[in-house]
Amino acid sequence: MKRNAEETMILNENLWKVMWKLSWPAVLAMALYGLNMVADAVFVGRFVGEKALSGVSAAYPFTQGTYALGALFGSGTGALLSIAIGEQDTCTKERIVGNVNFLIIISGVFLGGISYFISPLLLSFIGMEGVDFQYANEYLQIILLGSILTLGALTSNMIIRAEGKMKTAAGIMGIALIINIIANYIFMGIFSFGVKGAAWGTNLGLFTGIVLFYRYCHKGRAGFDMNEKKVHRDPDILRQILSLGFPSFITTIMALIQGTFAVYALNKYGGTEDIAFYGMVLRLFNFCITPIYGVMFAIQPVVGINFGAGKYRRLISVYKVFTTSALLLVFPFCLLGFLFPMRIFQFMLPDKVFVYQDVINFRYLMGIIPVLPGVLMALNFLTGTKKPKPATIIGLTRQVLLQIPATLLLPRFFGIPWLYKGYFFIDVSLAIIVFALMYQEFKILGEMEEGMNPLC
Repeated sequence: MKRNAEETMILNENLWKVMWKLSWPAVLAMALYGLNMVADAVFVGRFVGEKALSGVSAAYPFTQGTYALGALFGSGTGALLSIAIGEQDTCTKERIVGNVNFLIIISGVFLGGISYFISPLLLSFIGMEGVDFQYANEYLQIILLGSILTLGALTSNMIIRAEGKMKTAAGIMGIALIINIIANYIFMGIFSFGVKGAAWGTNLGLFTGIVLFYRYCHKGRAGFDMNEKKVHRDPDILRQILSLGFPSFITTIMALIQGTFAVYALNKYGGTEDIAFYGMVLRLFNFCITPIYGVMFAIQPVVGINFGAGKYRRLISVYKVFTTSALLLVFPFCLLGFLFPMRIFQFMLPDKVFVYQDVINFRYLMGIIPVLPGVLMALNFLTGTKKPKPATIIGLTRQVLLQIPATLLLPRFFGIPWLYKGYFFIDVSLAIIVFALMYQEFKILGEMEEGMNPLC
């Protein structure tokens, strides 16, 4: 079977060129995504106030529960689709979208249906009350109501990426995010909808992404017949989607739990100002690392397609090239964060007086960034080579055994600054373990390649 242009490029072209062609659209889209997160905080902070930002920041970890399911369905579908493309498995390619549609409909309807009941329970669990609770509840209920939009938008975009069509995926994502930012300004700045405006703006952007995906399919731009309007329930395909997507799911859901405990600790041992500051710097941190996610999205089809085609030694170079590229891309963001933190803080919360300890806390958080490219590329690499178990263990170790206990204990005994110091020391230590694991994985891939080519 003849391969299309994207597949041929991924399998044969110089990897630095492959990285550039696939990464820059994804990096641009993710930078816009990060800017959107910062814009949300700016709009809420400026148009509603610090207490509203505190409430939205408290609700934010719970919004990531739906994103965790989106990561489960999207990354699992993307990894399986990339491998199927490499293996030229037409049957799996043409039925995979119908199966993920089944997962999205069941999960999205259920989460949307319980949104109004579960939101106040979750917020009460972390000790939210008063005005902060009101803002958080208004925001969270609307976000959860649109769960099916979140799942559909995330998964559909990952399906397009899995084909290696990063420009198309980035274009759809970019348009959706621009709609989100414009809607946020209109709803909050003009109509004064408050935090509800931020939530409805997010849902409108997600809906736009889904509409553009179906337009992409309807115009026949996919490399195969996606059957995007069908719903299938094939046990084997569903099992593979969930298995390959589980590392991304567990990483996201554990980050949700860790974020929830962080808000709990800040609320118990600090106050509203500490929660608002945490929410602000977390959004800034996520904005700074968006280039890593862009490169991470680009590496997924390259790993899957090359693995499916049996090009194992090329996979080793794939990891090295994409990790180096991601590191070079985030360095300027990291440098700006270290040099001009006060100016950034005052732009987002102009009425607040910041102290030098705030700068130190932020710099500890930013110090994590240089080790993240290697770790995140490793997680995608392992998933794309059908080894989700090590990736899952890494995610569980980081969150359950290290970060969650540190989040609960360090602020209690040593103060709020140790929340940020703990994150730094944990991620740097874990990175060393991940790099040792990848070294062993490279040896295995080299032996597999020699087994396929015994005369080499």
